[in-house]
Amino acid sequence: MKHKISSALLSAVILITGFSGCKSDERPEKYINPDYTDYAAKVEDYLGRCSYSGSVLVAKGDEIIYAGGFGYADEKTGAICTAKDTFEMGSISKQMTAAAILKLCERGKLSLDDKLTRFFPEFDKGEDITIRNLLNMQSGLYDYIDDAHKFFPADFVVEYLRRADADNEDEPDFEREFLLPYLYEAPLKSAPDTDFYYCNTNYYLLGLIIEYASGKSYQDYLKDEIFVPCGMDTANNGFMETTARGYYHNGTTLSMRTSTALGCGSVNGSVYDLYDWMKCLYGGKVVSEESLKAMTTPVLGYGFGLMATSNIYYHGGCTDVFNTYAAYYPKDEYYIIAFSNTPIEMTSTTYVGYNLWDFLVSE
Repeated sequence: MKHKISSALLSAVILITGFSGCKSDERPEKYINPDYTDYAAKVEDYLGRCSYSGSVLVAKGDEIIYAGGFGYADEKTGAICTAKDTFEMGSISKQMTAAAILKLCERGKLSLDDKLTRFFPEFDKGEDITIRNLLNMQSGLYDYIDDAHKFFPADFVVEYLRRADADNEDEPDFEREFLLPYLYEAPLKSAPDTDFYYCNTNYYLLGLIIEYASGKSYQDYLKDEIFVPCGMDTANNGFMETTARGYYHNGTTLSMRTSTALGCGSVNGSVYDLYDWMKCLYGGKVVSEESLKAMTTPVLGYGFGLMATSNIYYHGGCTDVFNTYAAYYPKDEYYIIAFSNTPIEMTSTTYVGYNLWDFLVSE
């Protein structure tokens, strides 16, 4: 970070006895639970010393322990970051996509064992790939984001990489379903249902399947079935619709287009939004007990949209100038959420999340 916030700003707090969650216009910019002031002091000292830029939230069950922002939400305007600011969540979006698929399964709209040719009949390789393979990252497909040079033909890669992220709304977006013609021609990395390979293509396709099976756009389905029911008042899938802005060293700010992150990384929101989502998901208010068990049961380390062990369910996210981390510890119902508007090369929210947890268990 180029700038540091004064200790007076870092220590400013809003104390609201018994605060556990409310609508966005009532949520404080910073909250410290009166029973955890020592913990809050450790968090603020740590994040202040490392010039953290972003928001964090720590909670136990329905009770928020700490929520606050550090650094700048926008360096150019000087806006200070708070717990209410919205960020690109990146791959944390995948757990919402997985839950949306499972909701459609529960309603009989599709099956986990459906082959991809049901939805993409021109995709010959889809006869060997199921929805379950997509969810578990075992489709054998190449990643169109991280392995663009292997997924797209050489004459399209440069254009794709130039337009996939943009710093203004005037840059022309890709057409809906732009990926499919390239998918049909792309080689497989491995045989389906054999190896784990973290691949954004899987969740892009799941995003399209949600649209085909529900009759709604991915954005509208998530809004109607997840954002509104879970009280995620500031969550959205919009391009450049975050209050926090992330910057490269050269001052460039980018946003990932929904068309290129559909299903795999297009959700924006605040730490409060994500906390509301996680409470609903793990509280059994989104999918059935059986579906939640499927999400949190790892196959080669990965569940459905989640990394999972017996002790922790977690996932990180990364776009060009944002990175995020969210973890749930089911035994004690602890939630750890960290969002940053700096590139992952500068700040690892996963590392920050681990430290927030360590401070908590050492109390």
